[in-house]
Amino acid sequence: LDYPAEVVTQTYTIVAYASEYGLSVNAMTSVDEPYSVLLRSEGDLAAYGIDATRYTVTSLVSTPTREELVAAEDEYPEWVQERYLQLPEELPERVSEQAQEIVEHAGAITRYEKARAIESFLRQYQYNLDVEAVPYGEDLVDYYLFETQEGFCDYSASAMVVMLRSVGVAARYVSGYSQGQFDINRRAWVVMDYNAHAWPEVYFPGIGWVEFEPTPSQQAFERASEEIDETEDIEVLPMP
Repeated sequence: LDYPAEVVTQTYTIVAYASEYGLSVNAMTSVDEPYSVLLRSEGDLAAYGIDATRYTVTSLVSTPTREELVAAEDEYPEWVQERYLQLPEELPERVSEQAQEIVEHAGAITRYEKARAIESFLRQYQYNLDVEAVPYGEDLVDYYLFETQEGFCDYSASAMVVMLRSVGVAARYVSGYSQGQFDINRRAWVVMDYNAHAWPEVYFPGIGWVEFEPTPSQQAFERASEEIDETEDIEVLPMP
């Protein structure tokens, strides 16, 4: 491998799951049952399909330090530039202006610093599963940031992806499940429908896709540091 990662093996027992897609932690590398892959482009895995109720998956979980993420400033590959910097044609200007203000307020220079600044900003918003639907014709991210200022993971993940792309950071929206709850009797993690979740991932050259957590109901990811006593100090712009 040319990037820091751990090999993780998971065995899934499917009790009820209404999807043809398989599950895995991060990037799947192998499965012990026949499967098919869905690619966005060569080398860009979107999902994999499997027809089995019990299977074992091997995955690669990236484990970069904060210093390695800060240093990952090489030019993006062409396939990343073409797909993961795209923005809606009619994106309201105040969305990109807000993103730029956030990173400037935080003094964020690198991709990682920009991602952490926007993540921290969005974690100020109110989590609400019962928020009303976005009115027809309204931009979801704009409506979330400036009108309702509350919502659930779909809103915060979408907002972070769009805001990052607007400041030149490649990002994608990912949906799946959180880890669920550990059942001591089964000696296994139990994942239910209500564990469905969405989050953004940011691409770092030489490392790959790294997840972030802008949804305030979930715990933010803590990245290891090469400096034992170092803590991250982020200047968070107040909500508008």
